[in-house]
Amino acid sequence: MFTIITSNHYSQKKLYLKNMKLDYVTCGDVKYCIVRIKKAENVSWNVIENLLGATKERVIVTNEITLPSTTAIKQLDIINYSHVTTMNALQEILSYNQKYIKNKTVTLIDINCHYQNYANILVGFFGVVRIITKKMQLYEDYKNTMYYECGANILVSNKIFPSASDNVLFVSPDGIILSNMINQTIPIIIPKKLGFDAHSYIYHSFRAETPNEYLEAIPHDLLKLDSIQIDSEEKENPQMFLHSYQAAIYQYCGIKALGSLKPIYCYKNNNKIMMDTIKNNIFAIDIN
Repeated sequence: MFTIITSNHYSQKKLYLKNMKLDYVTCGDVKYCIVRIKKAENVSWNVIENLLGATKERVIVTNEITLPSTTAIKQLDIINYSHVTTMNALQEILSYNQKYIKNKTVTLIDINCHYQNYANILVGFFGVVRIITKKMQLYEDYKNTMYYECGANILVSNKIFPSASDNVLFVSPDGIILSNMINQTIPIIIPKKLGFDAHSYIYHSFRAETPNEYLEAIPHDLLKLDSIQIDSEEKENPQMFLHSYQAAIYQYCGIKALGSLKPIYCYKNNNKIMMDTIKNNIFAIDIN
């Protein structure tokens, strides 16, 4: 169960007999609640917090509402699902370009050894996988295992590798940008937008379409909302909150089928770009 909190402009006359209304949505395995508040500036957050109970840290908040710093209500953490869509996109990109990259090098930045699932994808496509980490022993063990299992060529270091002419991609699941990644043209893949301009080619915020069977569980007025706070780079998209909705039903409703969705677009720096364009152009080559 999770919650969407909204100050709904589209049906006030029908809905607001009081300052707040609580609706429960059930559609198959999808279950969540919607808190509709009449005026965002006159909200008793303690009442809503008590009402939400254990779901108070699983909340999607629409853009006209600002959560006060004193409340225990927290925005839904979507990063785990963003990793899923990023890895699905990475698999698509590398599969499309596998002939070109099979003898090339990729660099994975995984400081705390949290992302071996990314490494598992990379070793299947690249001739050399360079890993920068503070957890040297963990990745040395991984390196040895992968060498014996599939002959993977993995280099592990706790320092920045010297520049390599055949390094064609950086993958940074935590969004860490090292000094040799700034002001250069080698593409960088991360799950979410950076808070600064690295003056590089950064691909982030990979988004997939929501299957119709799960769209049916969203009231029509919510699909008309202009923006959701979580993904500010997508404010021009009236359905941009769908990634957060996907994350919520994936994580809290057990809809694991969403884990196989293929993204259809992402952002290159601040510009929206379709996946077909990325697959054809990310390595700036003519693979045909």
